[in-house]
Amino acid sequence: MHFHLPKPLHGWREFVGEVGIIVVGVLIALGAEQVVEDLHWRHAVRMQREALHEEIQGDLSTASYRLLQEPCISRRLNELMIVFERHKAGQPLGLAGAVGSPAVLGAAAGAWETASHGETLDHMPLDERLELGAAFVGFAKLSDELQQESHTWDDLGRLDHPDILEAADWSDLRAAYARAARWDTRVAFLAQWMLTKQTAGQKPDVLGPDVVDVIRERPLCKPLLQTERR
Repeated sequence: MHFHLPKPLHGWREFVGEVGIIVVGVLIALGAEQVVEDLHWRHAVRMQREALHEEIQGDLSTASYRLLQEPCISRRLNELMIVFERHKAGQPLGLAGAVGSPAVLGAAAGAWETASHGETLDHMPLDERLELGAAFVGFAKLSDELQQESHTWDDLGRLDHPDILEAADWSDLRAAYARAARWDTRVAFLAQWMLTKQTAGQKPDVLGPDVVDVIRERPLCKPLLQTERR
């Protein structure tokens, strides 16, 4: 039997050449892997960014929707003050409608929650991450305050049945009115702030005439008091 042993390398030049070929092959493989990884994260970041921007547009629409109701809220607060003054003076209340309440649209944060628990945010520029984070923190606060405001108007809704109210109830209603006025100031300011300062470069959806018509038909935007007192 004949055994064929590998031929030895002839000198350092040949050895270095063989090693160089191996090194180049490894670098090419690593480079290709890096390119694939970069392409993956670019795609993931683009998709995540689109989802975040879409969510921000919806949240800005929530702020815009709340501000559309501001004239009705201000008018209702003025009407309620008249009701309290009439009650204090022992006069007929002259109620002609329900108190109503602002319509609440919650701010969404599903895309932000997903991004926060993933790695895509790490591949975004720092200034973009900070801008997105500030926007969603503001939207979360707005959503919470909208809910608090809604609860206060629920308390004011007890005026829809004035015949069963007692002295203590009227005291509670006055306290609810004070809270509603404070929430109105806070929520309106925050909604306007979000629409002007925390947009992350996005714009709210256009709220067409149909949305305005729906708001006008809500009890909050209907007259609370009779036009002529009897």
